[in-house]
Amino acid sequence: MFDYIPFPSFTHTTGMTHFLDKQEVLDRWKQYFADLMKMDKKIANQTQEERFKENEIEIEQPTYKEVSDIIMKLKENKAPGTDNIPVELIKYGGYILKHRMYKLILLI
Repeated sequence: MFDYIPFPSFTHTTGMTHFLDKQEVLDRWKQYFADLMKMDKKIANQTQEERFKENEIEIEQPTYKEVSDIIMKLKENKAPGTDNIPVELIKYGGYILKHRMYKLILLI
């Protein structure tokens, strides 16, 4: 009976409601992707350090006791993760292992 013709809407960024002409739709898509490319160039010009500073939240370093307590609260008899290190090895690995893990966490 009737052919369905969708009306592309770009109200989000431009305030325009509908485009009826095919050329208007193509021009709007062209503008949309040009705007995206401008944003990509802006991001590419930032150094990695600048990007991290924008999202950085200052968090206090954990103490050895906090790390040790968390390790001791890990559940046993569970399958190891992708590193294939069982929880029991970490939990009962002794002071030296816990201390090295603590130092590793401080490096992150």
